[in-house]
Amino acid sequence: MAGMCDKRRKAKAAHELARTLTSLKEASTRPGGRMLPPAITDRKRAATRPGQRSPLRQSLKLSVVWYDVVDLRQVPLPPQRTTTSPPSAAPNDAHTSMSTDLFTLIRTAFPTEPLPGTFWIDGDAQAGGDIPHELAERLAQRPWTDVTLGDWLMTGHPSSVKCFLHPDAFRYYLPSLLVGVLDDTGYLDWALEALLPEGRRRRTDRPDWLQFWEGFSGTQRNAIRSYLKGVRAVLGEAADPVERYLFDELEAVWGQVG
Repeated sequence: MAGMCDKRRKAKAAHELARTLTSLKEASTRPGGRMLPPAITDRKRAATRPGQRSPLRQSLKLSVVWYDVVDLRQVPLPPQRTTTSPPSAAPNDAHTSMSTDLFTLIRTAFPTEPLPGTFWIDGDAQAGGDIPHELAERLAQRPWTDVTLGDWLMTGHPSSVKCFLHPDAFRYYLPSLLVGVLDDTGYLDWALEALLPEGRRRRTDRPDWLQFWEGFSGTQRNAIRSYLKGVRAVLGEAADPVERYLFDELEAVWGQVG
């Protein structure tokens, strides 16, 4: 119980940091708005962003990069989808077909009905705090196809979300994260972490993991293996060391994925 409480305190702190940085981005789009850019979790993009001054800092699994004061209205923001839809086609993009196939694979293997019978990890009781509030607003009683990557970014990292969602609920909404990162692989590590047991030892004998794992059908497990194999093939040599490490751990848990 103490460990769970500690994880929830860390999850709340990470969530509050993310919300603050998001507010900075929104405020900077108003006329005359000038302030520091928000944290960027995509390490590859952060390394090439102009104006970088301070080194990368990591706190509670959020990568934080500070820059010179700039006018963020000049920085293009990624398009926002209101529903989970196939990845946008791009001219001369050799990977578009693969991404669309992976979307279809997950969409076919994971039905939207029925909704999970139990949403919260503690039963019917919603815990206090910002993360449970966002989960209730953005996930609860919604089909997974209506949940976007943007919803996940506002609720928090999957390791934090697991502290509050019942394993059945987390498994139900997991596909929305898997297809969401196909449009923004800067958050691929979120999807990969979501498919792994918690902790450095990745123990698969804990009750919460067993309940999560045993709820998948054989077809769904094979779909996830194919998804991982496809994503790994798309990344190729572009996969960073963290992603390669996570793929190796996933192979130990899920079987051959590369």
